[in-house]
Amino acid sequence: MINPDKVAHFLNNQSDIYSIRIDSASVSGVGSTLYNHKVLTHTSSGSCLLLLTDSSWIGDRIIAKGNGDYLFFNKLNDSILVKTFSKVNDYWTCFRLNNGDYLEATLAAINPEPVNGSLDSVKRVSLQAKNSGNMNISHPLNGKEIMFSKSNGLVQFFNMQNFPDDTSTYSLIGFHDPNADSTNVSASDIFNYDVGDEFHYEDYSQSVFSPWMYTYINRIKIILSKMVSVNQDTLTYLVERCETKINNSTSTNNPDTTSIQDTITEQIILSNYTMLNTLSFEPIDTNLNTFNSGYSQFSINQTHNRKQKTLYNFYNQTSHGCWEGILSDPPASPLTYIDGLGGGYYDLGPMNNHFQLVYYKKGSLTWGSPLICNPSSIGIANLQENEIRVEIFPNPFSESTTITINNFDQKDNLSLKLFVITGKEILSFPVSQKTFTLMKNSLPSGMYFYHIVNDRQEINYSGKIVIQ
Repeated sequence: MINPDKVAHFLNNQSDIYSIRIDSASVSGVGSTLYNHKVLTHTSSGSCLLLLTDSSWIGDRIIAKGNGDYLFFNKLNDSILVKTFSKVNDYWTCFRLNNGDYLEATLAAINPEPVNGSLDSVKRVSLQAKNSGNMNISHPLNGKEIMFSKSNGLVQFFNMQNFPDDTSTYSLIGFHDPNADSTNVSASDIFNYDVGDEFHYEDYSQSVFSPWMYTYINRIKIILSKMVSVNQDTLTYLVERCETKINNSTSTNNPDTTSIQDTITEQIILSNYTMLNTLSFEPIDTNLNTFNSGYSQFSINQTHNRKQKTLYNFYNQTSHGCWEGILSDPPASPLTYIDGLGGGYYDLGPMNNHFQLVYYKKGSLTWGSPLICNPSSIGIANLQENEIRVEIFPNPFSESTTITINNFDQKDNLSLKLFVITGKEILSFPVSQKTFTLMKNSLPSGMYFYHIVNDRQEINYSGKIVIQ
């Protein structure tokens, strides 16, 4: 049922991918005890935000007995029994519920079914809740199935850590071992571009504490050639690039604009991206006091229907098994890497900090809205021309201030959002006219940042407001 020599990957109902990779085992009188790879678990215990534990989705341990029985354990250490040598219509107590109730498992069928690309003999075990009088009772797991096969082992299961409360299923999607096709997505898959591939990016950054400081970059790149090193570790691409950059580094809104169109060499060293080879919630780095540590989440990108890894690498391991958070400006964000589409993509939402793929073309496949490359103009997106001018007087203020939006257009469906210096939004309201009044009311004295956003939550203007 569990093959210690293979890494098995399972897809749940939320498009997340979790794995079984047995890292250690022990043998005793009750059978073999198998331990899945260690994972980072969120906690609210003291300063530790993450703790390294054995408590993965499959439970903290698995006991495999010589008679074909397998015992799994939930977070309360209650056992779940699966009898793999059972025959059709055999039944047994799978799990003890409260008040003498229990879950009964019945081997409902043995059928040849496709598993992992080939036909296999699959056993289907059906669950039914019963009371202490052995009568059927209602339960969310009624009719749900556990599935395992002769050649592939576990095919469909549940989150053992949260059993029996979590009824979502985890289905086998493949293995990773030296003799089989790799289901896990790694850096070599993510940065695998072909000649003719085209990618369009938005790369916007804005300071949380000084929102008048911003850099807006729109970039287009087309792959002209590809070379792989002898050791397979370095990918070298010749890239045609078109880029427009708008940068403002002072409190006055007077940005510099630069545009380039050239050919560059882009080199990707795969060994620098070993963190992308980790499994879901497996630590990226276990060394002490290593910044940009944390974990990755393996999943299916629902927009592109491609495998992806999302890195939550804004932690620091301060003691063995304990990870704390890292503060930064702008705040750290998960980084997403997508199979064949590159990555490091992120989106900080209301602060307008993001690096996003907005269009791509791979072979005959296209997605998104392409940018227009025009280096002789102000910019690809012509950001400066679209910017809304805002006047605030008085500023600082004690009771109220008047805000005027020049070039106001009702069709923009604008809103004003107010943030404290930590980036937390504390006020938001629609703007229906060119000039309006902002009242202090119950707002404490101090410095605030505001954004004027449109109905697509795009920031048209940002600035500072001080309440005395």
